[in-house]
Amino acid sequence: MSQASSSAWTLVAGLRLACILLGAALWTALWVIRPVLPRGGSFEELAGMASWEEAEATGTVVDEMSCEEQLRLDACRLRDLAALARRKFRVARVSVDLIVAALALAGIGLLITYITS
Repeated sequence: MSQASSSAWTLVAGLRLACILLGAALWTALWVIRPVLPRGGSFEELAGMASWEEAEATGTVVDEMSCEEQLRLDACRLRDLAALARRKFRVARVSVDLIVAALALAGIGLLITYITS
């Protein structure tokens, strides 16, 4: 009888942990699909503007830039976008890891139930 209650306790603990891991995986998955902003929190940083009012003036300045300066500006923007993508993929990787861990734990719990019954 003590073995049955011991296995039931481990099953309950394992399934609770699996639910917690699935909840954390859901939270990180929702975190992945939200828009990513630069560290400062505004899209103006990507465009290199202090505010949206400067957009027209910035467009004129970009038109007057040489080809090399435009390439340098594009390289800076690409670096910033790559950093944002790296952050997003890191969170996606954590989400997938949590899902795999939760499914493994739930599988172990179901296996314990099958073996002990």
